[in-house]
Amino acid sequence: MQKVSIIMTTYNCAEQLKKTLNSVIMQDYRPLEIVVKDGVSKDGTVEVIRSYAKKPGIDLVWESSPDGGIFDAMNQGFAMSSGSYLLFFNEIFLTSRAISTMVRVLERTDCCGVHSDLVYREGEKIRRYWRMGEGRIGEGWMPGHPTLLLKREVYEKYGLYRTDYQCSADYEFMVRVFCNGKEKLAYLPETQVGMFYGGTSTAGMKGYLLSLTEAHRALKENHVKHAFRTDVKRTLRVLRQFREVDGYSPEWQPVCCAEKMVSVIIPVFNGKKYLQKCLDSIYAQSYRELELLVIDDGSCDDSFSFVIEYEEARPKQERRVRLFKQENQGIASARNAGIRYVQGSYLLFVDQDDFLEPDFVYTLVREAEEKEADIVVSGYFRTGMDGRIHKKVVLKDTEWCKFMNIAPWGKLYRYEFIRRNELAFLDVLKGEDSYFNVTAYSRTDQIRTLSYVGYHWRDNAESLSNTNHAAILEGNSVLPLFEALLPALTRQDKISEDILEYYFVKSVVYELLYVARGEKRESLMRLYGQLFQWLDEHFPSNRKNRNIGFFRPEGERWTTRYAVTIFCMLRKVGLAGVFLRIYRLLPAGRGS
Repeated sequence: MQKVSIIMTTYNCAEQLKKTLNSVIMQDYRPLEIVVKDGVSKDGTVEVIRSYAKKPGIDLVWESSPDGGIFDAMNQGFAMSSGSYLLFFNEIFLTSRAISTMVRVLERTDCCGVHSDLVYREGEKIRRYWRMGEGRIGEGWMPGHPTLLLKREVYEKYGLYRTDYQCSADYEFMVRVFCNGKEKLAYLPETQVGMFYGGTSTAGMKGYLLSLTEAHRALKENHVKHAFRTDVKRTLRVLRQFREVDGYSPEWQPVCCAEKMVSVIIPVFNGKKYLQKCLDSIYAQSYRELELLVIDDGSCDDSFSFVIEYEEARPKQERRVRLFKQENQGIASARNAGIRYVQGSYLLFVDQDDFLEPDFVYTLVREAEEKEADIVVSGYFRTGMDGRIHKKVVLKDTEWCKFMNIAPWGKLYRYEFIRRNELAFLDVLKGEDSYFNVTAYSRTDQIRTLSYVGYHWRDNAESLSNTNHAAILEGNSVLPLFEALLPALTRQDKISEDILEYYFVKSVVYELLYVARGEKRESLMRLYGQLFQWLDEHFPSNRKNRNIGFFRPEGERWTTRYAVTIFCMLRKVGLAGVFLRIYRLLPAGRGS
């Protein structure tokens, strides 16, 4: 693998340098050389450099001596470097895979370098997004210099940075290299870099005017036609970057902290034939800071071996799977094991036969960061095993909508929230996911429901959640769930009483409709009596719940509203039992 040199220039910036160095030494790419050219700092910067140079496993070359300014220091840093790929860098990387990802993109092309997106940030606030994509210098295109990873030969061919520029020698260099269109630059459409706001070319109006003047000079000296038009187009691109943040609002928005790891928990049981699609979709995520916790729950179909082979087939720097094996204890145990192994700031659950849209994780993390949410809930696609979408379930941000998908998938959880509240899945035959989520909802009001849809729940006839639970006589009902769940909610104040009551009403109705078809009359009627006896004991006014209606609760699917309302109407007039006895004669169906 080619050595990458990260070249830094410093002067009285000890605290900022620590942040930069920490983000660099966390990179998973090797060989990696760090070159620091200091301008005789007097604030402790040199001591910081020395301390990092002494750390084991770090290849750090440095020098502290007078220089003629930042661009002269950059040229001296180049002379000190030995890498085949170079990046001039005084900012922070937002992911530990930034360099390895850029190198991988570069080496798949015949380009001379690669660039990516960045954000200007002050603390945890975004000042400006920088997304230049692909383009031409004459159209106002300008790659973000801190994201510009170039082959060494580019500098040897075109020269270094001009020291007669005060703040725009980096732009002049890029104009010099790319203005004639002969050199190609690859583009990585990911935000890899967080840039400290207030640098040489961004320090106030005076700095911006100087930057604009020198940029125009760079265009003229490199014989770019229609330099003024290029200035205008470049300025418009910059203004659009500010608008992307918040519509020019003076209130800055929180940074979507890509450095925060997301742990993806995948419980596996005899899922070998589904795992390829599932794992591929996670590796294809635009959000890169992921770990995959695969919990094999005693599979006997070589699922465990498949995951090992799948991971070993990937380059080492891309591997993210942590694989665990346990005796068969059920999906609740597997998910709880995954929670124990989490190292990320967030976690999400993906079933072995499901898959994700490429922007799924990024979209949910961004919402969690911007809104400081403990839970982010999204809609989902009901997708056939052939890949065809049967239904798109879009949620509204209402109090009820988070209950429409009570499964753990399709959601992002803040790990600290899970840990603090000691949340876990209940070891019951049915409803372990309902217990987890309803309990979670009762512990926080920081829940965001998105209209975004990016999770594919596969309509799998072999799935446990999609089979007809007819074994009522074996105790396979929701009563154990109800008995465990209600005490856990007695001291909560995050869910309104009428919503909670409606949740149990709907659960009873759906349980009966779910198991009825093909079931024996006696066992079905026994369950009917048990469930409504429990409901009447704990929620005596359930028949009058204000959410029972053809147009309520807000955001619920009309099919669900109608099913619950009609069943409750039949119960009021004593015909619900008659209906079930007829309904059970229909062929056993699949869940929805």
